[in-house]
Amino acid sequence: MKQICSQKYFNWLLQLFILIVSIFMITPVNAAKDVGFVYGLTGAPAANLTVDILDKQGKVHNTNTDGDGFIKQSIAGANIRISDPKSKLLLLVAASNKPPKELKVALPIRFKGSLAGFGQDSDKIKIHIGYGKLIEVTDFQRAKHNMKMVAHPDENSPHKLPLPPISQRWLSFSPQKDGSFISPWLAVSDPPQIFIVNSNGRMTAKHILLPKKISAQQTIDIGKFTPQVGATLEVDLKVGKTDLPLGLEMGVSSLYPVQVNKREFAIQLGMLNVNSPKMARLLMKRGTIPLQLDGVTRITGFLPAQSLELYFVGPTPGIIAKRTVYIPAKGTVRITLDEKELLGERGAGTNFSGTVVLGDNGNPVVGAKVVYSSYPDRKETTTSLNGSFIIPNIQAQQNAIVFIDAPYADGTPPFDRITKSFILKGESNSNKSHQTQKTFTIPLPLTKTEKKLNEFSKANRADNSLKGNLRFEFPGCSKGYDSDNGHFAQKPIVTVYSIKDGILYRPKGKVKFSDIIPLQNGDLQVNIKVKEEGEYFIAAQFSPFVYAWTKEYFSAPKSKKQLLLKLSDHKFQENLKIVISNKEQQPAKNVLVKFTGIVQDVDPFVMVSDSKGEINIRCINNLDTNSVSSRYFHISVDDHTQGKLETMLPKNRGDTLRFELN
Repeated sequence: MKQICSQKYFNWLLQLFILIVSIFMITPVNAAKDVGFVYGLTGAPAANLTVDILDKQGKVHNTNTDGDGFIKQSIAGANIRISDPKSKLLLLVAASNKPPKELKVALPIRFKGSLAGFGQDSDKIKIHIGYGKLIEVTDFQRAKHNMKMVAHPDENSPHKLPLPPISQRWLSFSPQKDGSFISPWLAVSDPPQIFIVNSNGRMTAKHILLPKKISAQQTIDIGKFTPQVGATLEVDLKVGKTDLPLGLEMGVSSLYPVQVNKREFAIQLGMLNVNSPKMARLLMKRGTIPLQLDGVTRITGFLPAQSLELYFVGPTPGIIAKRTVYIPAKGTVRITLDEKELLGERGAGTNFSGTVVLGDNGNPVVGAKVVYSSYPDRKETTTSLNGSFIIPNIQAQQNAIVFIDAPYADGTPPFDRITKSFILKGESNSNKSHQTQKTFTIPLPLTKTEKKLNEFSKANRADNSLKGNLRFEFPGCSKGYDSDNGHFAQKPIVTVYSIKDGILYRPKGKVKFSDIIPLQNGDLQVNIKVKEEGEYFIAAQFSPFVYAWTKEYFSAPKSKKQLLLKLSDHKFQENLKIVISNKEQQPAKNVLVKFTGIVQDVDPFVMVSDSKGEINIRCINNLDTNSVSSRYFHISVDDHTQGKLETMLPKNRGDTLRFELN
């Protein structure tokens, strides 16, 4: 009995095996298929596409997807390119280590439609269509606008308004003269978006709704578009020309959109980044806009808001003017600001008095020029025989800057004068008839004479004790941009200063260096021995643009330390363009620009502006707020035909800095 059952069970398995084999024999083509391709937007088979396969041996194989989106050839471990033969669009570039079952490709389509209400001049109208992967708005700002923004949890929800993701890739074009348009072919991977704007700021922004049944190589009619928003804000400064501030910025404190249009407002705000990044940053509280100092500032393209609170920052510290306005969907809103709002309430004048003394012995300084500056006041006087001065009729409640320029008889040019600035905070009680007497201590120059400068350089600068090969890549800069790239010294120059009250002085006694050893990551190891205990500032300079420093306290006389000057921890900027114009605001070409680095006793680095008045620096340390290193990045121009320039590169800068010769 058992043998009969076993025989029947065996026969049943045999028949099942024959059935399975016969099924595969009936569909031999499917058995040979390796991978299928579908359109990511629709899930439909990506049929009749061109497939280029680059195998591990570097050989290219050309094939096509069949009617079901399959290819017969294996792509395991190969690089592939998928393109559409009609539109000539590249739909996918991928590398595959393991044979995937399915790959998604972009959908080749284009759009047509028409415009009304944007004006008759088609050249002043831009149609932007977003067709790439959807990303967060702030990620778009970081990638496209090069904004170095600090991330925070609600960065994509300004004013508690969630912003929908925005397309990573955009195509821009103008309509026909009759307002109609047909876009170029697009490789669409995520639901597309459209943003239309004219030169007057009238705009519309929408997510494009695709038909349920959509096929590749189709031209889709997306209808007629009319402007949704486009209000203009005018800011009129009612201030006398002599009282105009040196700079005035406008920012956004808060914003409440019209309730019924919150969703549309969020879409419009996000897409402003495509064509109007400054406006987008302003409304997202990511930046400010400068205002015209003479006349009316007109800013087009404001989004409608039930309540928009603006603030205005002028030159007087602590004084901020605020205005809250309603922004309609179209039209003009005007704000008028007067002198009192921008410069503050001026109280009764009071006298400002003080004494100027030398830092090494406390002796009074005779004949020093004292300049008191608190906008719009700028007054100056000269110290008397006992070093004292009085400046009448100042506003004691305002912050101020006191600049002192004093002669120094013991020094030879350029060390025959001492200059220093002091910041004064305004007094809360502005009714005082007389300010408290203030003493201003000015330090001796870092070096007294050229002879002592040379002695100091030889004694305290080490540039000949380098060991090892100084060839490494600086962090954050292009690969291969190293110390031998032309902008760097073959050996770093290391200098030591003593620190007293935040000021750099030449150290007493000789500073000894034993080794300067470059490490693989770009840091420098330095062995230093000082004569006296105290706090020291140690700087290593490769160029005015690449340097490292550290502050160290030596707790005992004749103490020795092995220090690490870290370049690897510094943030670097890939490119910095400096644009210089002459008095006629034309490009200042072929002028010599001197850059003074962090090491003060090194000759300035000289670069020449090109025909556009530009100087391009490929790799540069980001500026620091370190008080003892605040003098670096000083630049100067002295060209008898085009003018002079003495300035500092600002702490907050972008990729381009502009300066005008005086």
